[in-house]
Amino acid sequence: MDQDILAYQRDRALDWLRNEIKASSEPDELDQHLDALIRRIAGLQNGRLYGFVRLPEAQQREPSSLEPAQIKALRETYIKLKPVASNYLYDQEKVLVPSGTRITVEHANHDKHQHLWIQLPNQRQGFIYAPHWEVSEVLRNQEIKLAVPYYSQRDNWEKFHGPGGRQCNLTAHCMAADYLLKGDLGRRAKEKGYQEAEDLYGEILYRYGDTTNPQAHTPALKDLGIESYFSYTGSIKDLILCLDHDVPVPMGVAYKASGHYVCAVGHKAEGVYIHDPFGIRMGMTDNYENSSGEYDFVTWEWLEAKWVDQGSEAGWMRVMTAVNGTSTGAPTGL
Repeated sequence: MDQDILAYQRDRALDWLRNEIKASSEPDELDQHLDALIRRIAGLQNGRLYGFVRLPEAQQREPSSLEPAQIKALRETYIKLKPVASNYLYDQEKVLVPSGTRITVEHANHDKHQHLWIQLPNQRQGFIYAPHWEVSEVLRNQEIKLAVPYYSQRDNWEKFHGPGGRQCNLTAHCMAADYLLKGDLGRRAKEKGYQEAEDLYGEILYRYGDTTNPQAHTPALKDLGIESYFSYTGSIKDLILCLDHDVPVPMGVAYKASGHYVCAVGHKAEGVYIHDPFGIRMGMTDNYENSSGEYDFVTWEWLEAKWVDQGSEAGWMRVMTAVNGTSTGAPTGL
């Protein structure tokens, strides 16, 4: 079995065990019964079990006076290169942090398995297991909500790409492009007599291929002055980095049998805001309300189930790296 898949399955099993411990009416007794099983799963014979043991309530509620951009270790723990239990990692893949240590960070954002991805002022990055850390109120309540225009695919012009129902990719890209161009795409469309920005973008895109072809959008965007690339290896961390740099993200998600494209336009502690060009989706079903999908909010669990469902670094995303020669700050080479 692939080692990454095996590690993922182990992590999920350990997550389940940790939740059982928390929910038990006699957690101390359950701790004793499960300890040996957890060690067998983790392959750990001696030493502490980091990343999945129950924390004492007193530690979880310990008051502090953190600075706005600080995090504080509630116990001896690790900063890691991967969001997995520390005993899976080699020594060179983790740094031991003493209890009580305070660290100033630029970013502290959600990742999988109760981990946070952090970026330090020196641009170094890593992962921390969230229950082992206290995070300042400012970092916890960070919210980004980009003023990206919302367009519906349902009423799109059919001349170049057929019915609007198949133009989700085109529309998601058009929303992001018009935002980065500060509305210039929409203005140019009106000047040319088009009803919507999607009409002009659809005509430009038609020179290079169909709406469903991710690679056709690269030269179409370049004609508008936007440098970009399409990645099949996006992660939640990459998505947040783009949004933190004021860059919306067209992304392919596992909706319906044929897939779907939406545009990520913001994030907060619990998840991500998306513009869904088809409307408001009803949970994780394939049913929609025929209404505006503007700033539809989806959780991190939704992202794991519908975007990085094939692996933590297997998300489909468009990364827009420069506009009219000026870098956006979005990551390159994903």
